[in-house]
Amino acid sequence: MQELRDLLVVDCAAATTEIALESTWRHSLLPLHLAAACGREAAVRLLLEAAPGTATATSDYVQTPLALAARGGHLGTVEVILAAAPGAAAIPSAGENKQLPLHAAADSAAATSGQLFVVRRLLAAHPAAALAAAKFERLPLHLAAEKGSAECVRLLLDAAPGTASSCALFGCTALRLAVQRFHTAAAEVVLQGGAS
Repeated sequence: MQELRDLLVVDCAAATTEIALESTWRHSLLPLHLAAACGREAAVRLLLEAAPGTATATSDYVQTPLALAARGGHLGTVEVILAAAPGAAAIPSAGENKQLPLHAAADSAAATSGQLFVVRRLLAAHPAAALAAAKFERLPLHLAAEKGSAECVRLLLDAAPGTASSCALFGCTALRLAVQRFHTAAAEVVLQGGAS
């Protein structure tokens, strides 16, 4: 059944460029967003071939296709999007969140084992993202600590060593966020990274 769905998306993308440009939702959700969020590499590849300009499409309510793929831990899809749009890792979501794809990956870091590979890949594509603040001045480190992913916290501290004691809005540090959620391993990594 899943193969049939993928084939339908592939057939539509091959038949016309308009399918990739047509908004499927009132919040500007494109077929590319759906395919990226579900990790459908073949569909993403064909949709990007049909409409390459959609690789960084966003709106007030929707993250970029790369952020959606990153949030789901879909490394193959992340690679496809970065190959088509190498600068996509530096494009924040629109609206009030202003999250980069690295924020999305860090915010889901505890969800799947594939997340660490995605975080590594996004850091390689855009190293400065580790220092980028999103809504409430939160760094990717804050999000990973709050989710309790000690491994992701370690990767982000390696990428941006001076961030261990950085404060988000309301004085929330990565250490405080990890402790509030009882994520002992993540808190220990933040302390090892130099948090005070």
